[in-house]
Amino acid sequence: VDFANTYTTWENYTPGNTGDDYSSWEGWAYSNITDITTAGIGNQYSAYATPNGGGYGGSGNYGIFFAGYDDLAPTINFDAPTVVSSAYLTNTTYAYLAVVDGNDGGANFVKGPFAQDDWFKVTVWGFDAEGEATTSLDIYLADYRDSDSDNWYALDEWTQFDLSSLGEISGLGFELSSTDSGSWGMNTPGYFAMDNLALGAIPEPSALLLLLCGGLVGLTSLRRRGPRGR
Repeated sequence: VDFANTYTTWENYTPGNTGDDYSSWEGWAYSNITDITTAGIGNQYSAYATPNGGGYGGSGNYGIFFAGYDDLAPTINFDAPTVVSSAYLTNTTYAYLAVVDGNDGGANFVKGPFAQDDWFKVTVWGFDAEGEATTSLDIYLADYRDSDSDNWYALDEWTQFDLSSLGEISGLGFELSSTDSGSWGMNTPGYFAMDNLALGAIPEPSALLLLLCGGLVGLTSLRRRGPRGR
């Protein structure tokens, strides 16, 4: 299983007159951070998993996904077509505090906190061997659409989601969207956390891929230089 990570550097970055190089990333990152209190992009690698942070079941490692700016493409690829049984997802601390408290660390991008009819979701896409999107399903990372505020929620713990409806696929792609969006795109921080990606129609122990926690995981890093256009 290959988890894609793209890292980009712009040399001699000038906005703000810093004169420094500037870098960004997208795709998947490996994390062991347990900070569930610090708001803002400086804490972009923490899963919001009460009560103590970290991976599912108290494990030390998990994955962080950042949507970036590239077009939708598979960021998890399999050596052969397979059925993905399930995965555990939760918000990152960065996204959770922006949604629930309206706190994005002082950047003042988000409108939060969320109110009636707001939502933040990840659309999970299955891809065939030719890299074409075939099927999808929506997972709400925060859902405030119900008329009863008692039913509003933002994921604050590792939650298992059934992905088997995507069928036999060769890759997974992820598309984040939110009601808090503007002329420059989504204001809600475009991150979520994942652990325990299970392969196979029935998640027997021998078929489990423990994401970044004892399993064999390939993390492909693609370094590119120069500005990118959409």
